[in-house]
Amino acid sequence: MARYKAKGIRGKWSEESMKQGLTAVKSGKMKVNTAAKHYNVPRRTLRRYLQEKKETKSTLGRKPLLDPEQEKILASRVIRLCNVGYPLKQRVLRRCVKTFCDRNNISVSGGDLMVGRDWLRGFLKRHRNISRRKAQNLNPARAQKLNKAVWHRS
Repeated sequence: MARYKAKGIRGKWSEESMKQGLTAVKSGKMKVNTAAKHYNVPRRTLRRYLQEKKETKSTLGRKPLLDPEQEKILASRVIRLCNVGYPLKQRVLRRCVKTFCDRNNISVSGGDLMVGRDWLRGFLKRHRNISRRKAQNLNPARAQKLNKAVWHRS
């Protein structure tokens, strides 16, 4: 699928310029199209803000599946599992996230078994400290250190 660079001013306008455009239209100094060009804000967005009577910038894109706190908990669990020698494969991680969502009553669209690949790609992008790697055999010395009986003797 070919990616293209978006043109236009979608999401590039500031809240201050939107407020100035809103006040200009509300006071009758300018019409919507003129204010949109003058303050460099999207015309349709300016109209929507006038209809909804809101002044703050809304976020672009879909609503995230998990809130930042839940993602932070999930990321720490993944890192903890990797530190003890249990790296998660993509498929296993996606199933774990689905289980996590089911337990916390979070509705997931799509498949019954796991969250989508796109969600996982976005999750890894948001958490740069987690990287995809191919699992390797555990060094015998490290495996011995993970054994609690041996660890308590030394």
